[in-house]
Amino acid sequence: MDSNEGLKLVINNIKRIRQARGLTKKQVAEKVRLDYSNYCRLENYQISNPRFATLILIAEALGVKWEEVFKYCH
Repeated sequence: MDSNEGLKLVINNIKRIRQARGLTKKQVAEKVRLDYSNYCRLENYQISNPRFATLILIAEALGVKWEEVFKYCH
């Protein structure tokens, strides 16, 4: 698996978890203190190299362990 495929899996996990929790993109962006437009760009695959720390903060904002966000990315 290349890094682009791995990133797509991570983003798909983030979207799936966010939607299952009934959270909007704006709510997650606010919890992470990330600009809403940048969060949208992330979920739309327009950020090719997000910081690991940001992905960890998103997992925390979603109320899951970071392993859940990186599930299937091995």
